[in-house]
Amino acid sequence: MKISIIGYSASGKSTFAQNIGDILNIPVLHLDKVNFMPNWKERKIEESEKIVLDFIKENNKFVIDGNYYKFAYDLRMKISDKIIFFDFDRFTCLFQACQRYNKYKGKVRESMTEGCCEKLDWEFIKWVLFDGRTEERINRYNRVIEQYKDKIIIVKNRQEADDLLDKIKIDKKI
Repeated sequence: MKISIIGYSASGKSTFAQNIGDILNIPVLHLDKVNFMPNWKERKIEESEKIVLDFIKENNKFVIDGNYYKFAYDLRMKISDKIIFFDFDRFTCLFQACQRYNKYKGKVRESMTEGCCEKLDWEFIKWVLFDGRTEERINRYNRVIEQYKDKIIIVKNRQEADDLLDKIKIDKKI
């Protein structure tokens, strides 16, 4: 099973991805870990894409969490057996970002690179509320939904995410 999890920032993609990986016993790649080196320094796009491509080549089953359109995005969507789109509203995402910050303040989440302590600054708040929801980004999601309608699962809120996770726990598949 090859699973891609995409969607809005702070919607819970990374936690969900790790849970699926644990349940199905398959490797998980968090694209935030690929993109960021310690102290929030961004890795070169070519290097990041190579990491993603190597991960795909080395694993016939996986969960990849994150958008990062320059990291073999089209290939990831094409080869995925399931694409899970976290389509949470912006205020839920902001609320979850605040909760995450309170939980991990001064710490590094499991889905982040060592040396990238949790932060909640105006730049990220603006990203969650506005910049991460541009017409271009929305259109990109809509193209994926249309092109891969036979393998996309749209998750609109935390309850739907929890229900899907419960189903995966029972069925051991998506």
